[in-house]
Amino acid sequence: MRLGASEVLALFAMASLVMSAVGQATAGADTGCATFTMRAAERTVHTLANGTTITRESTRIEAQDSAGRRLTVTRYARMRGEEEQSGFSVYDPVARTTANWISPGASKVVTVSPMTPLKPGQVVSTCLASGYPRKVKPATASPPLAKTSQRTDPKTGTTRITEDLGTQVIQGVDTYGVRYTTTIASGANGNDAPLVSTDERWVSPSLGIVMREVTDDPQAGHHTIEVEELSLGEPDPAIFQPPPDYEIEIVVQERHPVSQQP
Repeated sequence: MRLGASEVLALFAMASLVMSAVGQATAGADTGCATFTMRAAERTVHTLANGTTITRESTRIEAQDSAGRRLTVTRYARMRGEEEQSGFSVYDPVARTTANWISPGASKVVTVSPMTPLKPGQVVSTCLASGYPRKVKPATASPPLAKTSQRTDPKTGTTRITEDLGTQVIQGVDTYGVRYTTTIASGANGNDAPLVSTDERWVSPSLGIVMREVTDDPQAGHHTIEVEELSLGEPDPAIFQPPPDYEIEIVVQERHPVSQQP
C-alpha cells in the first residue's frame, strides 16, 4: 500500500511553511538521501504473573527528504478518559536544528534546539534513517555476518547469539534479517533461572529503516514493529512544518568548558 503526502497532511492536520522563522536557510539542497514516507504499527503485550495481559498500541509515521530532513510522528492509542495525542519531531541537518511539539497540546509550543555548530571545513553525513546509514550494499548481498556467532561476557556469564536470517521482500523492498538471542545467566540480576530474550530485525539497506522487528523479553513483554504502508519518493515539504498557530521557542543548551587537571 502507498501512503500519499496528502493523507499524512489530513491525518495530522499539518500546516503551512513556518520553519523559515527558525533558520532554514538552505533546506532543500539535494544530498541524495533516500526519500520516503512510511507508517508503522507498534504493539507491546506484557503478561503479568497472574495471567493478565496489558496491551499498548501506537502508530509511527516517518518521512525523509533528499536533504536528510527527517519527520517522526508517534500517535498513541487513546486510554480511557484521555485525549489522543501525537508527538512530532523534525530533525533538520541543513538548518542544524531539531524541533519537537505535541498536538493537540496544553501549550501550543514548538521547542527548537540548535545543534552544535560545525567546525570550519567539517562535513557530516545527513543521510541517516532509524540509526542506519543509507549508503550500504543492497539486501541481495547480505552483510558480512557469520550464519551464527556467539559471544559470552566472562564477568556476568551473559551470552549473545547472532543469526543471519538472509533476505526477504517487505512492502516491495529488499530487507535482510538478523536475530539476536540473549541469555542472562542465573543470579546475574537476582534471577533464580536464566532469562532468555530474542530480538529479530528486518532492515532495508536502501532506505536505512527497520521494516519489521519482533522482540520477546520475559521482563518487557512481546513487542512488534511492522511497516504497513510505504511510499517512495520526495515527501511534501509541508509535512515537516508545525501548525501555524504554534509559538516557536528556541532552546540553547549551555556548554561549560571542561576543566583541565594540572
